[in-house]
Amino acid sequence: MGGLNMPQPIAIIDCNNFYASCEQSLDPAIAGKPVVVLSNNDGVIIALSNEAKALGIEKFTPVFKVKHLLTQHDVKICSANFRLYAYKSQQIMDLLGNYSPEVEAYSIDEAFVNLSGFSRFNLTDYATKIREDIIEKTGIPTTIGIAPTKTLAKIANRIGKKQFGYSVGVLDIYSDGNTEKYLKMTDIGDVWGVGRRYKKMLNGFNIHTAYDFAQAPDHWIRKRMSVVGLRTAWELRGMPCIDMKYEQPAKKMIMFSRSFGKKLKNKEDLVEAVALFTARAAERMRSQGSAAKYISVYLSTSRYAEKKYYEKCEMRLPVPTDATCEILSHTLKAVNECFEEGILYYKAGVLLSGLQPANNRQTSFLDTVDRYKMSRVTEAVDRINLKSGTDTIIYAAMGTKNEWKQNQNHKSQNFIDSDKLTIDIKRSVGFL
Repeated sequence: MGGLNMPQPIAIIDCNNFYASCEQSLDPAIAGKPVVVLSNNDGVIIALSNEAKALGIEKFTPVFKVKHLLTQHDVKICSANFRLYAYKSQQIMDLLGNYSPEVEAYSIDEAFVNLSGFSRFNLTDYATKIREDIIEKTGIPTTIGIAPTKTLAKIANRIGKKQFGYSVGVLDIYSDGNTEKYLKMTDIGDVWGVGRRYKKMLNGFNIHTAYDFAQAPDHWIRKRMSVVGLRTAWELRGMPCIDMKYEQPAKKMIMFSRSFGKKLKNKEDLVEAVALFTARAAERMRSQGSAAKYISVYLSTSRYAEKKYYEKCEMRLPVPTDATCEILSHTLKAVNECFEEGILYYKAGVLLSGLQPANNRQTSFLDTVDRYKMSRVTEAVDRINLKSGTDTIIYAAMGTKNEWKQNQNHKSQNFIDSDKLTIDIKRSVGFL
């Protein structure tokens, strides 16, 4: 396939069993052995290596239901280590930039790469070189699908995993030119953008494969699935309709919430938890250059608690802010307002909303906060934490007891973090 009027090749790089592969890359002793990764609080299996899948263990299974299998087959159990996974993901995205100037990070373990300009090469060889570089430098195995559109590339990737396994890991249907056979191999429910509801509807019209769907008339598809479904059909026919997105749009709100490792009844423990949630939400907000106009905090019991409780406190700020210390002053007041004695708290969350560009926020003549000083402190903390590791410097309200923290009894070492340095940010800024 090629020529001036032909679409350019698009590749999708998908990391195989990403969380489990990250754990295996850290410890050579468990490479090739069954590995499972557990959810927050170590309750549910959220990722498995191929070896664990071969034992009949399935994703989203509660750990207690397969405890006997895990013990019998000496399965390596790992608590989720999301900092590690984010670090590995960024390593891979950076490597992909060496092979194309146009990379779209689609998710933590997937990326689209525009290979225009490389179609004169053997694309399978080029993709194989990418795979080899990634596994050599990160230890993460990948599968790569290449096609003239994003939707077809996803199909190539899926078939590549099933047909060739992980030893080859590349399927180039762009150069093959015969997409019909791959569409016939693909169940309509496995097409990117076709959910269970549409699959059921399409099956009712005797459309069972991607090929069947691609042959349907445009007016029929648009009537039943809108222009989004029509776009999918065109992509299956080899006509690019979904553009590459090199910059992710800024989020309109940012939530950070967690359930606790044990039920909490002391206000001090809740303050520490909410302070950390606040810091994390503010970091994420600053990473996209935003400031928040509204802040919300909620505290709740378990849904199974005999005495159920849920309380939410919402605040509107006079001036949008991106400073953790200022946001903390509001979220900690909210904890005081929401807290009720005698309640066993199971979960808390912080929501930042009404987000707007921090460099274009609306100010107020009545504002008495020294925002220049606050900004310098915030930038200094971010800079040190970025250089030396998350929570090298923490806000005093976050505490060090961590009585509330989730159960993570099998967590791998955080090699990218260093020891904590605690400062009383309240006194340093003179704001609270």
